[in-house]
Amino acid sequence: MTPPTATSTGVILLDRLNASGERLQRCKIIQAFDPSKLVLSLAWNPDSRAKEELAVTLSSGKVAIVDTQAPCTNHQASRLYEAHPLEAWTIAWSQGAQFVYSGGDDSVIRMWNPHTAADDQGEEETRLPADDEFEKYLLKGPPVISIPGTMTDARSHTAGVTAVLPLLVDGDLDVLATGSYDEMLRIMIPRQGRTWTLVAELPLGGGVWRLKLLRTYTDGDIFKATVLASCMHAGPKVVEIKKIAGAWSVELTTCLQEHESMNYGSDAVPGPDQDQYTIVSTSFYDRLLCIWRSP
Repeated sequence: MTPPTATSTGVILLDRLNASGERLQRCKIIQAFDPSKLVLSLAWNPDSRAKEELAVTLSSGKVAIVDTQAPCTNHQASRLYEAHPLEAWTIAWSQGAQFVYSGGDDSVIRMWNPHTAADDQGEEETRLPADDEFEKYLLKGPPVISIPGTMTDARSHTAGVTAVLPLLVDGDLDVLATGSYDEMLRIMIPRQGRTWTLVAELPLGGGVWRLKLLRTYTDGDIFKATVLASCMHAGPKVVEIKKIAGAWSVELTTCLQEHESMNYGSDAVPGPDQDQYTIVSTSFYDRLLCIWRSP
């Protein structure tokens, strides 16, 4: 399955490459939400043992877990959660798929366990209606579930949280890189005892809209991660995140200044040299697409 896409009318689109690998074939169209709500981010559950489910955020501030294998005639088995009072910009699964992290325009990052929340509510209450009742559902929406047992941080970010990227597992919990409208990239650890620790940060400018992990390196007490950041008005940038002898740091290594508009999307593939990546970056109003290599 290729990465999912979504629309501004509550629709999720799933595609596959054809047998030759040359074209995308549409395999499912899911009208999962009220058409007045924008789908803002999507993340596949990384647990290969789990059903094909997506974590989704909406412009209403709610987040959802969508079962993409549910028959289209019954629409999707979906659980909708009250997560943020403003737009929920981003969502990510923990590396072990036990937790979900969401960030919103309320400057809050939230960590919660969707499996525990689902068990508390039961299946019948959270299943979307059949075809003959779906129009009514679109008008009023599915039951909204409060999220029990969450860990939230409302102090570290001074503007909306727009990106969350799990980097590694440190004990029982992830180490996260976060991006924000306040133009900072931060490294954060949700500690047991319901507290978050900020261990490093770096101003990148422009508003850090999305983060993509390129590679990691671990050797004893040394950890390194290379991350591609889409920084809106400041363009795409590559940073290196390090943990050496227990101390975290973030360093800017590369930036591209060709974009004259907001860089919302960037992606990368490994180049012929393992230390290089071929990067594709895009910008909005100038409709520019750049292909370049990180040094």
